[in-house]
Amino acid sequence: MTSFDNVLEEIGQFGLFQKQLFFLMCFISVVFSPIDVGIVFLGFVPDFRCSNPAADELGRKCGWNAEEEMNYTVILPDDSVDPLYFSQCLQYDTNWNQTSVSCTDPIRNLTSYSNNNMTVTSCTNGWVYDTTGSSIVTEFNLVCDDSWKLDLSQSVVNLGFCLGSLFIGYLADRFGRKPCLLVSLLITAIFGVLVAFAPTYSWLVTFRFLQGLVSKGSWTSGYILDMSYYCHPILVAEIVGLDHRRTVGVIYQVAFTVGLLALAGVAYFINNWRWLQLAVTLPNFVFLAYYW
Repeated sequence: MTSFDNVLEEIGQFGLFQKQLFFLMCFISVVFSPIDVGIVFLGFVPDFRCSNPAADELGRKCGWNAEEEMNYTVILPDDSVDPLYFSQCLQYDTNWNQTSVSCTDPIRNLTSYSNNNMTVTSCTNGWVYDTTGSSIVTEFNLVCDDSWKLDLSQSVVNLGFCLGSLFIGYLADRFGRKPCLLVSLLITAIFGVLVAFAPTYSWLVTFRFLQGLVSKGSWTSGYILDMSYYCHPILVAEIVGLDHRRTVGVIYQVAFTVGLLALAGVAYFINNWRWLQLAVTLPNFVFLAYYW
């Protein structure tokens, strides 16, 4: 019985049409990389400290520069604690506007400090971030006790990848490669835009999970690594002869790496995470033209 591979051997295993189609599919691999590793820029963690309006006002009255204000008003840790955590996540529980506070080493002039019972508290007024841009960390304050939420925002994407990979093979076999590819691209683009407009952290996590759930479909619908890794044949590998399937698989991964380099370049010029999310998501709508 003649197989499709036998036909390809006769008409050409990697002709002009296959090369054109493969070239178009590589762009899908390029735009998938920001979904996978974009958290590096979307979740950038700048230097930060507790926000204390009263201490800031005292600093202005005393004419302190930023370094002096930090030295005078941010907690000074002892040897038993993590100095980074103390300087970023705790502050002195005192009224910096009281008359007993001086401009010269104000901490040591406080009675409570001299009695060694100076209390500390969490950053009740939020944080000040040393950056001109914004990330999901600075917008939703994912630091200190809430720093685990940054990892969760990426973990849900990976969970989506895992769950999406379970059913994408069946859908591609049941409804066809092309419909599966186009629908997954559309849904990926929609949820990517919703991520950029997420009003709260909860909605952000929800949209990222749903984007991860379907985006793996658009990526895996581009090619097949081998039958031991994916149990379903996919578009690019199917239309290429056996002698070239390993090559197109490797180049498809190279396209993913190109996407990483492009992401770094885009993030260099766009330091607002919402605009960055839009910039890396909107190209997915362009790929709907692959319908033709």
